[in-house]
Amino acid sequence: MSTPLHLHIYLHHPVLQTVRAGKLGFINRLSNLLGDRGWRIEVHKSGDEARARAPKRPGYALFNMERPTHPRALTFRLAYHYPFWRLEQVAERWRWPVARARFDPELLDADAAEDFATRLRRRVLPGPEPRRGDYVLIPLQGRIRQQRSFQAMSPVEMVEAVARTGRPAVATLHPNETYDIADMARSRTCRIVFRT
Repeated sequence: MSTPLHLHIYLHHPVLQTVRAGKLGFINRLSNLLGDRGWRIEVHKSGDEARARAPKRPGYALFNMERPTHPRALTFRLAYHYPFWRLEQVAERWRWPVARARFDPELLDADAAEDFATRLRRRVLPGPEPRRGDYVLIPLQGRIRQQRSFQAMSPVEMVEAVARTGRPAVATLHPNETYDIADMARSRTCRIVFRT
């Protein structure tokens, strides 16, 4: 028996509201593409109960930035900048094939790559063209004292490794993260001044 052409998309707020308002281009395009080929698309609020029911539903599933629950499911995630998205079998970005691939610049069209990077940079970071400077910029995320499974060391240890090179550096804390007293105390012990 073949799997029905039915796609269940599981989302959390606020992405759920954006999709229901028809304002997420990726889902609009995907729905139109599949709908034109006879697929039925349903959007669900994700959560423990919905995830537990997902494997029993007919058809396929897409989860936004969540681990797929069964073999007929994938995860999807913004690939850092609009309009680029990834569909993957695992939720952890560091386990994606692209993250594990060996970079070989000889396989690229250098002019096309330069053109793409220039256009993306102008859209995402308008202003003066980037230039090589004296400082190493280290934009940090949260959990600065913890080494996560995809990291070679904790962010604070990364900052200290850069400091040992002797190059001046500026480390910035993430504006949307909350740092506790221990994080702030640990950041002051680094040889680099943190800027918020």
